[in-house]
Amino acid sequence: MLLMFDTNICVYGMKRTPNSNRILRRISGRSYGEIVISSVTASELAFGVENSHPKFRGENLEKLNDWLGLFSVLDYPASAMMDYAKLKLEALKAGHKLGAYDVMIAAHAFHVGATLVTNDDNFSGMPGLKTVNWLTD
Repeated sequence: MLLMFDTNICVYGMKRTPNSNRILRRISGRSYGEIVISSVTASELAFGVENSHPKFRGENLEKLNDWLGLFSVLDYPASAMMDYAKLKLEALKAGHKLGAYDVMIAAHAFHVGATLVTNDDNFSGMPGLKTVNWLTD
């Protein structure tokens, strides 16, 4: 099964907390390529580094590079545009509050047939999108 990490799962995984231990345990033993990250997620994480206090920016960049080195980062495909449009429309109809980047990540996961690993309940109910929450499951 192909898994794609949402941004919030990456943030939990990169921190040293009980939640990160849960994520790291679930990662261990999996083959490289079994878990992927969207370039959209990588961009959001890079913004978090850039937006961090200058004193910690270098350390945070190193953590990000180490984290991304564990996974294959997939470029967002132009061919996912209709998946994006359909998922965004369904989310709006259902009253889900998802930002554009969240819908892009969902569309990317849907497009490549991945299960989205997320801690965000707003993804539930998107038709055809498989999700799992490693913090509660």
